[in-house]
Amino acid sequence: NKEVIDVLRKVIDPELRHNIVDLGLIYEVNFNEKENKIKILMTFTTPLCPYGDILIDDVKERLEDEGYKPEVEITFNPLWSIDKMSAEIREEFLLPIDI
Repeated sequence: NKEVIDVLRKVIDPELRHNIVDLGLIYEVNFNEKENKIKILMTFTTPLCPYGDILIDDVKERLEDEGYKPEVEITFNPLWSIDKMSAEIREEFLLPIDI
């Protein structure tokens, strides 16, 4: 659902200063249209991310503001890596585009 992805793009990682979609932190979005529920499967750049709770709260708040009933599940399988970032962000950080 493009609308949900657009909402998630408003969630900015405070440390990397980019949205969680383009950083590759969103692994899965499941939408139950009948009940207006959204289940987000996401990760953090590291299991010890100091901003994890802030990101989860921001995701939930922004989706609730749009009338959704969000559920956020965190996974570290697979672990996040720079290859999940968009090419533009990798380029900005001067990371190899082809990993």
